[in-house]
Amino acid sequence: MPAPDAAELAREWVTLAVADLRAARPAAVSSDMEPRHACFLAQQAAEKAIKAAYVLDQVDFPYVHDLNQLRGGLPFGWQVPGDEAKLEWLTRWATEARYPGHRAATRPDSERAIELADQICAAVGQGFDQRGAQ
Repeated sequence: MPAPDAAELAREWVTLAVADLRAARPAAVSSDMEPRHACFLAQQAAEKAIKAAYVLDQVDFPYVHDLNQLRGGLPFGWQVPGDEAKLEWLTRWATEARYPGHRAATRPDSERAIELADQICAAVGQGFDQRGAQ
């Protein structure tokens, strides 16, 4: 069972991840928002969820946005869905959605990003349950 302080801080990370994912959903369909906003928020949700696993297991995480790198360094037993190409694709939105000169996001991109982030957040939540850190 994780230390109480680690579990509390990890839950804060999960809360932020869920809030980002919750904000991404209306951004994906709103005519007042661009699909890039939803893609960015989905990437951030996935990143924060994965980092919550590090925090729960009291392991320092690298300060990167690369979801493959983050998944690769997770402590034993954590499962993060998505193959390398999918995680690389989602990782790109950490920067491509924020700066000019990159491919514009589409509504299907935002839907795909949210779906993958949702799967990642759910998998991390299952890991919390398995470790008794609801």
